Amino acid sequence: MNQFKEKLIEKDEQLSAWIYQKGRNKLVRILTFIIAHSADPHIWMGASGAFWYWGDAFMKEVMFRQFVLGFILMLCSSTLKYTFKRPRPDYPTASMYYVKKLDKYSLPSGHSVRVGTLIISIGQAIPFSLWLLIPWGIAILISRLTSGSHHVLDVIAGFLFGSISTIIIISFWTI
Repeated sequence: MNQFKEKLIEKDEQLSAWIYQKGRNKLVRILTFIIAHSADPHIWMGASGAFWYWGDAFMKEVMFRQFVLGFILMLCSSTLKYTFKRPRPDYPTASMYYVKKLDKYSLPSGHSVRVGTLIISIGQAIPFSLWLLIPWGIAILISRLTSGSHHVLDVIAGFLFGSISTIIIISFWTI
């Protein structure tokens, strides 16, 4: 089992490095920066609050649920990061300097958890939003790799954790 784990991590690191290298041209780096930050927690917590404040009764319920889900899963993903303690990729990325100081662990990807949560939660309540949420979510997942912030397994695990946790929670909290 230990040999399987070591081989899996080795292949994950190789694939992650290959994807990171493919994203090194200037245009991809700029797009990665913009796209990646569109899933930052303060943006989505603030957006949930704004939609709640100015929305109708239905939107208030959707955004309140999203805010609560986002907060709970942010705490859970942070706890998992400190449980697994998988270091972030060690690429020469200037934009990661401060992130590595504050959030040095990478499994699971918090942005990927958030993407899974948003797609499932908002998509369930407002199905027509999926045409925008799914491509945005895919772009976020890719940006976490091309920015050098995460390994492939961090992103996959984060997305699955966020999606599955949200499915379980909203099965008890329908709108």
